[in-house]
Amino acid sequence: MTVADASRQYGQGNPAFSYSVTGALVNGDTYATAVTGVPVYSTTGTPTSPAGTYPISVTGLNSNNYVITFVNGSLTVAKATLGQNGLANITLTSSPNPSNYGQSVTFTATVPSGVTGTVQFTDGTTVLGTATLSGTTATSTTTTLAVGTHPVTAVYSGDTNYNPATSAIDNQVVGQAGTTTTVASSLNPSAFMQSVTFTATVAPTAGATLPTGTVQFSVDGTNLGIPVTLNSGMATYTISTLAVGLHTVAAVYTPDTNSLTGSNGSVSQQVGAVSTSATTLSVAPGTVMYGDQATLTAVVTPSFATGTVSFYEGSTLLGTASLDGTGTAVLPISTLNAGVHTIVAKYNGDPGVPANTSNTVQLTVTQRTAPGGGPAITVTVNDATRTATQSNPPFTYSPAGQLVNGDTYATAISGTATYSTTAGSTPGTYAITVTGLTSANYTIAFVPGNLTVTISPSTTTLVAGPPSPQYGDPVTLTATVTSGATGTASLLRRFGVAGHRHGVERRCHSNDHDSWCWHALDHGDLQW
Repeated sequence: MTVADASRQYGQGNPAFSYSVTGALVNGDTYATAVTGVPVYSTTGTPTSPAGTYPISVTGLNSNNYVITFVNGSLTVAKATLGQNGLANITLTSSPNPSNYGQSVTFTATVPSGVTGTVQFTDGTTVLGTATLSGTTATSTTTTLAVGTHPVTAVYSGDTNYNPATSAIDNQVVGQAGTTTTVASSLNPSAFMQSVTFTATVAPTAGATLPTGTVQFSVDGTNLGIPVTLNSGMATYTISTLAVGLHTVAAVYTPDTNSLTGSNGSVSQQVGAVSTSATTLSVAPGTVMYGDQATLTAVVTPSFATGTVSFYEGSTLLGTASLDGTGTAVLPISTLNAGVHTIVAKYNGDPGVPANTSNTVQLTVTQRTAPGGGPAITVTVNDATRTATQSNPPFTYSPAGQLVNGDTYATAISGTATYSTTAGSTPGTYAITVTGLTSANYTIAFVPGNLTVTISPSTTTLVAGPPSPQYGDPVTLTATVTSGATGTASLLRRFGVAGHRHGVERRCHSNDHDSWCWHALDHGDLQW
């Protein structure tokens, strides 16, 4: 009597057992008549027994005429397959779905009760993780899914009682992750030209992956330099040239991957003016000759001051110069008149630095001399002439010398010329000197001129009265000499033939300072 082998899957009930009979019968017996009783089967393999092979035995059978031998059969318990024979299959779900890049996504595999082992979660051929079943579930969480659709499956490893199994595909949709950008100031409010560092921090709206890419900083809409590369999710920019006032400092994040979206943020930065400033004035050299250059140098602190400096002598503006990058303004000057000048510099301020007034300096300007040290201007009285009886003519002078600063002799020489000479009515050569002329900016020398006095020419007019006397009548002869003449006049009479006209004779006489001439009749009676 041999029990037939049987099989079933784990967890199922045992199938109906059977047996077969072999052996040689006699007397026309059959197995049905030779064997009597009801077979009772037994096995150690129960529905909860693990997969394996279990003996099947049979009792309750006997034979009156034959010796019976029983041979056990085998019950094979195979591993169960999920999703078959009424057994639930492995299922896979994810949450959230859809998700954003960098967001934490949890995949959950669910199996029937009693299933043990591990579940491997795969994205195509990429293993996302492996988890051990706990109860009826295994979970795996990831934040590394790229943007796109991912066909994720759960692969059950199997155990002693269950075959490996694979879930249906769970399409996980991952979109771009949002970001936030915040901007912080290292010093707010700040002072004009004070260094301020702005820090932009970029973070994902989900997940913990640090964004990468660049940040472009701007002030009031104007970009500051080139984009700054993120370092650990942060970018910084330092600036010290913000003008006084309220500024909007913005940061625009641009990702370097399509996994993230860009974002921007801003901060309001208040910049105030510095409270104090100072100007130091110097002059070099401290003494110059009129027309030579001296240099006025004003140094303003703080050195980042911009704008202009005006230089004054009293209320007179000497000039204005712009500050360079070191806060220095320079004014060359060569037009100051001779004398001692007290000069001050006034910084005119800018939006971030208040105005101020410097210390005073003195610049001494001396009169200009000629090369080599002589007088710069020579005034020479022009020579003149007159006769002994004339008054002095108007005297003049001629200036000479090298002038500077566009001066003319008319502007360089001041005063009224006063001439003097010792010349009188005696012929000769006399010096002409001049006084009353000065020059504020030039040394001046005077050279006298010469007045030449010559003998004055004269004329004599002879008048007889009466003009037609009779013989024997008295006649008065009057000789009139040019005004101013001194000395004596001589009368010469000559007689000619009566009734004849006398010829004319020119007679001249002179003394030390005059000469004169007259005319007389000759060869006849006198004719007046």
